[in-house]
Amino acid sequence: MKDTVAIKSPSEIGALTIKQAVIGLEFGQTDEKILAYSQYITHNIPTAAAHFVHVVPAPQLLESFYEDLASRYDIKASILQNLDKKINLHFQGQQLIPTYEAREGHPLKELLEVVEEQEADLVIIGQKAKPQEHGIMAKNLARQVKGNALVVPEGAPNKISKILVPIDFSPNSVKAFQTALALQQQMKEKAQIVCLNVYDLPNFSSYDVGRNPEQFRQWVVESRKEAFQNFLSAYAPKDQHDIPTVLVERKRPGLAHYILQYAKQEEFDLIVMGAKGHSTLERLLMGSVTERILTQNETLATLVVK
Repeated sequence: MKDTVAIKSPSEIGALTIKQAVIGLEFGQTDEKILAYSQYITHNIPTAAAHFVHVVPAPQLLESFYEDLASRYDIKASILQNLDKKINLHFQGQQLIPTYEAREGHPLKELLEVVEEQEADLVIIGQKAKPQEHGIMAKNLARQVKGNALVVPEGAPNKISKILVPIDFSPNSVKAFQTALALQQQMKEKAQIVCLNVYDLPNFSSYDVGRNPEQFRQWVVESRKEAFQNFLSAYAPKDQHDIPTVLVERKRPGLAHYILQYAKQEEFDLIVMGAKGHSTLERLLMGSVTERILTQNETLATLVVK
């Protein structure tokens, strides 16, 4: 499959800007977090436009709650009033003037349509405290949306001071890394970037490789360190070649577990990860590691870069 990931030269990495953000509100427990986080993002990153949307369940889904289905129009009017109050409370005094709307239908389908109509380059949604129960929306949205997706769990802090970028040396991780650099340039208080590689130690116990296990481990570690040096030399500006890099050996299944464990242990605020490319097939094949992080993560905002 032809690689469609756009990789910039280090000299082309400018500060991050947002042309159009779409923010999904559920009228539930995650809304205050999303509004506060969106205000923080648009305060730090120049944002041309921000559009908030809430999707009212389709009429057939409302039947058990409302006897008079015609009342759904009054419900939408009430939702618009509440959106106006909520949004103005957080964005009052900002130069950015957000817009908003209420729609009716399937939440994921309607949100994706709004993103398409608005030609959004960033979509932001919240995630409840138990993502294993409520992470389907985040996972499916990140898989299907064309632009970048920012998923903000309830427990995420409203700050970006430490950014973790998992690196597997693929074109997608290069783009995630360069997006993190662009984001770092825009933050009013400069954030630290750390690159993490989780590596496997192949089992060569049945082969004569001329090294004992510890010697072989050291050889793998040195090879990864060299790969990181080449990575930074190729894709980071000259003044960023000293970005910290971390190697973690995976001793059991589950890359996502090691990434999240390290991120929480070192108190990162944001994970920036690459996904697949822009074609329909590539979006459907979004990396399982990214999906698992979105469904297991309770405390860290995650930016999925496309």
